[in-house]
Amino acid sequence: MHRTIRWLAALLVPLIVLAVQPTAQAKKPGKNDIKQIAIIGAAAAAAEKMKPKAKPPQKAPAAPKVEIPGVPEEKPAANKKEAKKAAKEKAEAAKQAGDETFQTIAAMAKAGDVQAQYILGLAYYTGQQVKPDEKAAVEWWRQADIGGHPEAGAYVGLAYAQGLGDTLTNQEEAERRYLRAAKNGSALANVLLGIDSYNKNTPADKEKAIERFRTALQQGNPQAKAFLELITRRGTDARLNFGTNLDWNKEAKKTPLTDLYTQAGTNAFWGRIVEQDYTAAVSWWELAAKEDNATAEALLGTAYYTGRGVEQDEKKAVELFKTAAAQNEPLAQYMLGKAYLAGNVVQKNKELALKLFRAAGEAGIKDARRQADELEKRG
Repeated sequence: MHRTIRWLAALLVPLIVLAVQPTAQAKKPGKNDIKQIAIIGAAAAAAEKMKPKAKPPQKAPAAPKVEIPGVPEEKPAANKKEAKKAAKEKAEAAKQAGDETFQTIAAMAKAGDVQAQYILGLAYYTGQQVKPDEKAAVEWWRQADIGGHPEAGAYVGLAYAQGLGDTLTNQEEAERRYLRAAKNGSALANVLLGIDSYNKNTPADKEKAIERFRTALQQGNPQAKAFLELITRRGTDARLNFGTNLDWNKEAKKTPLTDLYTQAGTNAFWGRIVEQDYTAAVSWWELAAKEDNATAEALLGTAYYTGRGVEQDEKKAVELFKTAAAQNEPLAQYMLGKAYLAGNVVQKNKELALKLFRAAGEAGIKDARRQADELEKRG
């Protein structure tokens, strides 16, 4: 549900700005080069796609398609039988990768990893990779909440509000949980508090609600964006019962688990929710990349390119950038453009660099637009 929190944070989430400091080399991207990188998060569609999906974080526009040298396009099947066979094999491989990754997440949660506990709760809540079990979901959220995960705290509040997993309904306790979670940075909690305030239908409460929605929007929450747009269209005098027909379980399902893994890595990179740990960030991105999450591949590539959290390997970094850029991932397009412009690992190609910068720029990366403009001015 990183669409709902963002991260959920993350499907999402919800531009996340990634400032990666490279090692000191003339051809490497500098601090200011990467400072403006917007990744698609959470809590948003797969991928950063998370932007992050959080992504935390709003999803950036899709980047234009750019043909990447050395990345073979998937050939269409010769007939329906071959197409069916290929689809089956692909699905089986994806399931196996998903199962293996989920087993790792479950083990991490049992070992006390607060982000893994939160994700495991969402998995049980939405039925992703595991049979739905609200009681188990709430139990994992409670553990993550104790560990300081703000979104887990918001979900525990939702459990009290809706009686999830045999939780005794208690609206006062739900509000107390929301307030604490919001104070700790939960976008979902701000949305839920905003809904409650707006539905009281007084000018003062509506004003408080709008502030809550604005805060949640800055955190990348898609519901907050929709609510604010509706208020702008209808005006505050209109009776708007926010959340009445909103199914939070369905909203949570909109964010794939791989987006949550990617967002967890970004949290570790920045020291959000958990202590800053570049190695842990890489581990999370590797889990998501194994399941072909383009945003995770781009972030993992950046880690290899700069040597943050993993031994520097520019060749591997460029391979990851190519794979992700072929899926129109903006961060990968931007970083690959830098490589082609400098002739680093790949053969120098200003024309291709320009195309990649333009594509990444259209997806929201400001420095990519600047680089493209400068290249065009030089001719």
